[in-house]
Amino acid sequence: MSDLEFTRVPTLPLIADAVAADIGRVAVQKCFDSIGISRETLSRPGAVLPMRDLFGLFELFARKRGDDAFGLFAGNALQPASFGLFIRFAAQGPTLAAAIDRGNRGLRLHQVCSTFALTADNAFVKWSYTVDLPLSFGRHHHAVHVLLLMRSFVTTFLGHLPRIMEIGLEANEYGSSGGLEEVFAAPARWGQRANYLLFPRDLLLTPRKPTLDPEEPITFGDLRRYALGHPPRTASERVRAAIQLRGNDARTSLDDVARYLNVGARTLQRQLSRESSTFKMISETAQKIRARELIKETDLPMKQISRLIGYTDAAHFTRAYRGWYGIAPSQDRISSKSAAI
Repeated sequence: MSDLEFTRVPTLPLIADAVAADIGRVAVQKCFDSIGISRETLSRPGAVLPMRDLFGLFELFARKRGDDAFGLFAGNALQPASFGLFIRFAAQGPTLAAAIDRGNRGLRLHQVCSTFALTADNAFVKWSYTVDLPLSFGRHHHAVHVLLLMRSFVTTFLGHLPRIMEIGLEANEYGSSGGLEEVFAAPARWGQRANYLLFPRDLLLTPRKPTLDPEEPITFGDLRRYALGHPPRTASERVRAAIQLRGNDARTSLDDVARYLNVGARTLQRQLSRESSTFKMISETAQKIRARELIKETDLPMKQISRLIGYTDAAHFTRAYRGWYGIAPSQDRISSKSAAI
């Protein structure tokens, strides 16, 4: 597995908004600026981000707030359903055991670099979470927020707060002394190989609450479509994601993307070549798709769209657009509006 893997980030805008309400939007924007990504792009459906940068944002948010237990703040800003389709699919399991199994399997469609696991230990079970990457900056804040959401998921499923016998953390310490123990009402074991909740095994047989019965069941077909939009795995997918994070700017170079992905430019070229692709092919495809979305789905002026795509001269953008689609962008916008009438 590469040291740079991506995750979906449907909850990041919610966390960023909670932090902004506390310390201001300017301070939050500085956090995004420091890792070189656009906050706006992360609000789009299906947005992805390297785990490295997600961890980094957690750490930067924590420092801006002066909060050495930021994971608790982040976890309390969310609900499990915020994570999208795979959690909704998990919640439809007939028993808690089935629900957790569904969540464990679905996680890989959300994060390709993480693992949920359920293991039995006599009268207890351990539900654990690990990130299979050698990252440390912000890691423990992220882990704690996941543990809080795991407990929230079980609580929602059962209809009551479960009795947690023990929590385990990779960290050797976290926040104030006794802080986590008080929140989880359970002793903490530090320096573990995984982050986990330990609870009575008989809870696994608990059936789903009738109030959780879905009005719109999640089907295998729904998950299959979800899976088609998996987080980036190949070199081409990572390059495409990196270009999108930079706003599909035509000025984004191979060196820019290679630097962002923490790989040499020549190495990245070789990886793309093995996939029968090139940086130019990916970049132009990303630009033209984004350009058409902006033309057909917004009322933004042409000059503004040109700038967003990375063209300082609107005439150059028009020429490029005509080359992509055989029609001027203004005419394409008119035709799309006419078709909608």
